[in-house]
Amino acid sequence: MNELIPFPFFAVAGFLLIMSFSFLYYGFKALKNKQFFGWLNRHLFATLLILSGTLLTFVGISVIGYDSLTKEQLAAKIHVEKLAPQDYLVSLDSGNGLIRKYEILGDQFYIDAKIIKWHYFSNMLGFETIYKLDRIGGRYNSFEQEKSKPRSLFKLEEPASLDLFKLQEKYRFLQNLLDAKYGSASFIEAKDNTDYRLLVSTTGLLIREMQ
Repeated sequence: MNELIPFPFFAVAGFLLIMSFSFLYYGFKALKNKQFFGWLNRHLFATLLILSGTLLTFVGISVIGYDSLTKEQLAAKIHVEKLAPQDYLVSLDSGNGLIRKYEILGDQFYIDAKIIKWHYFSNMLGFETIYKLDRIGGRYNSFEQEKSKPRSLFKLEEPASLDLFKLQEKYRFLQNLLDAKYGSASFIEAKDNTDYRLLVSTTGLLIREMQ
């Protein structure tokens, strides 16, 4: 979402609130001059402006929250090459300068991850959904082949870093900001010489073929 989208809501809200102070000021002047009808009219109008400005402010905040809740993060770029029938080489580039390659058996490849989703208000404060890629493997279209043919499964070793998954278990104040902690997986058909994007949103993992 364009960062300028919430701006008109805040701009109009600010204008209405400034106008409301003006009406309050002249309302008090009318009261000082014992013009009770003028004081009442100005204060009623000021109250209406304050309520309208407050409403627009909440709408603007909600737009920001919606943007945070629907944002998709690029977790990795993927390239697939066919080595043989039901045998693919999957290259995974997670943006850390290291491209990892895995030989995947099956008709599809899948990736799973651990996901931490924050509460709505945590999103508005800038806490984005965080994830940790866990495993990559192959998947057969046929259920019978899935039971009988060779399987491929690899651990996706992530570089050592500040582990929020461990920190949120240790510190209760972080747990209060959490909405959910879960595992998510996505799979897609493997195609020769094809590029994909692995995305993470608040609903989990998503793999999209790049056109």
